[in-house]
This record gives sequence, C-alpha cells and structure tokens, in this order.
Amino acid sequence: MSEMNAAILRLPEPDLLPDKEINFLELIELRASRRQYTTEPLSLQELSYLLWCTQGVKMIAESGRTLRNVPSAAALHPLTTLLYLSNAEDVPRGFYQFLPVEHVLKKLDVAEELAQDALAAFEQQAMVQQSAAMFLWVADILSGIRTYGRKVYEYIYLDAGHIGQNLYLTAQALGLGACAVGRFDEAALHQALTLDGEEKKIVHAACIGKI
Repeated sequence: MSEMNAAILRLPEPDLLPDKEINFLELIELRASRRQYTTEPLSLQELSYLLWCTQGVKMIAESGRTLRNVPSAAALHPLTTLLYLSNAEDVPRGFYQFLPVEHVLKKLDVAEELAQDALAAFEQQAMVQQSAAMFLWVADILSGIRTYGRKVYEYIYLDAGHIGQNLYLTAQALGLGACAVGRFDEAALHQALTLDGEEKKIVHAACIGKI
C-alpha cells in the first residue's frame, strides 16, 4: 500500500521487487517505441521498477556522489527525474520528483493549469494524453559546469541516453509501452515548470503506458 505523508509517496522498496525471468536477447530484439496505450493504470510496483532501473542508487560513495543503475561521468548524475502521473493506482494526478536516495516520489506544487500548459508543450499530443505517466529529465547544468566546464553539455546528453534506454528495456520487461518524446516547445515547458532553461533545463522526456 502507498503512504502519503507531507506530499511524499512511498514506493515499494527495490529489495522487495520480485525478480523477472528475462531472455536478454529477446528483450533487446523486441524493444520498440510504442505510442498507443490502454486506460489501465500503472501500479506502484511498476513505477518503482521503472524508477529503480533508470535512476536507482546502489551505493553512496565517501565523496557523497552516488553509484546508480545507469552510468554517469565521474558519478555526477546531473539529471533529476520528474514525472507527470495521470493514471497510476491510488496516486493523485500531478507532477512528482523522484528522490533516488530515499526511493520515494515528492509531490510538486504545480497548479493544474500550469501542468496542462507543460503537457501542451509536446508535439505528439495523442500519445501524451493517452500515456499513464510522462517522464521528464531535468539537467543541473551549473553543477556539471563546476566539474567539467562546457564539456558537461556532451556528458548530460549521454546520461540522458543511458537513462532513456534503461526506461525502454525496463518497460519491455514489464510488458509496458514506452516512447521517447524528442520534440517539445522548450520555452513553454520551462515556463510552466518554473525552470530557467539555462541552469536547469529539460533535456529528455518519454511516455509510459499499458499496452
């Protein structure tokens, strides 16, 4: 069961997620972009799987940086996962931020009008409106520049690619549909989510739903 306390949604613990019997070559071969979804909601267990496999923390190093289930140059992990959940079991509709160390979702205070403005920024509206969840990844450009200078822009998009591929493979393993969304009105999306588009900006997004 989920617990809502101080806008925190507690997910099933990664250690308690059941193992999946997977044919790896088949998983790779069957992975595909799926743009049509049913009205069946996502479960908290499925959300937990998707978040653990894309941004899950395996270890916290002495430096304070985290080792996760996706690679990142110098374990910087400058991307934050936001979700718009529109069809998840027992979860209020709205924007959430994934806190990977705690493995929980934090409900964000985004007015419904602004949330709809954010969703309207995406070109593929039929897919976006059908999806049970939208994943958006926000890059912390400033923290990356402190480590890598302007080179960080290359690393950030590499990180986004790693996360996106893990999302696809996890969705395939769970029998879900996933599709990356490459085209959106960047200025409108940033304005709706009160991001400056320079130090904090959306660099990747994807839809998830039952098929």
